[in-house]
Amino acid sequence: MERATMPKSAAAVPAEPAANESGRDGETAGFDPAGPDPAGFDLEGFLPYQLNRLVGLLNADYQRMLHRRKMTLNHWRVLAALQLREPMMAGELARIAVVDQTTLSRLLVRMEENGLIVRRSRPDDARFLDVTLTDRGREEFRNLRAIALREYGRLFDGMAEEDRDRLSALVATAIRHLERE
Repeated sequence: MERATMPKSAAAVPAEPAANESGRDGETAGFDPAGPDPAGFDLEGFLPYQLNRLVGLLNADYQRMLHRRKMTLNHWRVLAALQLREPMMAGELARIAVVDQTTLSRLLVRMEENGLIVRRSRPDDARFLDVTLTDRGREEFRNLRAIALREYGRLFDGMAEEDRDRLSALVATAIRHLERE
């Protein structure tokens, strides 16, 4: 099996951020957010750009498959989030599914019309709606999960297990850090 190599920009990421000389939070020692001369900006080496490209490449085929089923990535995210725990209130669902509130509201109406979810007022406070999957929604999730695992498994093709584990750990650490801000 061919061993995947980590890009230079990723290899330089320290395990734990260190305070820089200015003492500002969120910066690592020697890291200048303005970077070098903007004319020399390396877009290909810019981590947010790399991550966005990665997600775009991973999602492309899955989005086409979802489109054929008259669904979107947002549908998939909502089904997956509700599969984790239900019932769930819309605000929490928006956060976990990474869908903004306005988009989620319209999406939930369509998903309910299609028999994938049910929204019910809470008995103790009718202002709040709990969202749950229907049997059809659970079945759709199971079908989509099998396809998602196959599609997203491409990310790890040719990658050593320890590299997969390290990548996953680094991403989880970055997410936890940003969620605390």
